[in-house]
Amino acid sequence: MQKGWLTRAGKFRVEHYPCPNPGASVDLAAPPKGILHTIEGSLESGLAVFRQHYAPTFTLGRDQRGKVRILQLVPLGTMGAALEHSGNVETNSVCRVQIEIAGFSKHTLWLPDAGTVMALGALMKTLESVAQIPLRHSPINRNVLGWEKLAGWFGHADVPQNTHWDAGRIDYKALFAVANDPPAPTGPPAWHQVKPKPRKLSRVTTAPLRLAARRAEPKCCRTELG
Repeated sequence: MQKGWLTRAGKFRVEHYPCPNPGASVDLAAPPKGILHTIEGSLESGLAVFRQHYAPTFTLGRDQRGKVRILQLVPLGTMGAALEHSGNVETNSVCRVQIEIAGFSKHTLWLPDAGTVMALGALMKTLESVAQIPLRHSPINRNVLGWEKLAGWFGHADVPQNTHWDAGRIDYKALFAVANDPPAPTGPPAWHQVKPKPRKLSRVTTAPLRLAARRAEPKCCRTELG
């Protein structure tokens, strides 16, 4: 697995926005896994949270001006921390990548907007190469044995000893199709090995840390961020 800061994913530039992280290394002996989350809000509202506590590896989606952006928050090879770890099953430490998508999960089959899907597909394809995460999904329903033995992409809802249900019924088959068409550019991606300076988003007023959009959801179905 390559380590450090990705500078592009397909045609998309990857911006560097360092956020707090535990500093521990990912367990490369575990099957290579990636995790999809949803912010349950905007890109800006997610960043308002991530820069105050441990963050995922990447976040992406449309900013307030409508531009699709990919931001890397934690270097590859370093553990992100958007999962719960409260029992005897390893969670964050065995995930090579965690991605927070701007938007809202659904219980029915869904995808983000087309531009975000293109960016997510390009990033997943790049991570297949640099982090060896295969483009497949196994709905393990929080099964511990499946979690420990399988490689691929999972949702937060698949992770044992976690309670969040994001990214809902995101359409993995469609995401993988986008990831493979068009193919990623030939040659390895560029890397930046020195810790980059944070980039500021455009001046906006961020949403509250606990997003008001969830207030209409039944209490039993409310989700925490990511």
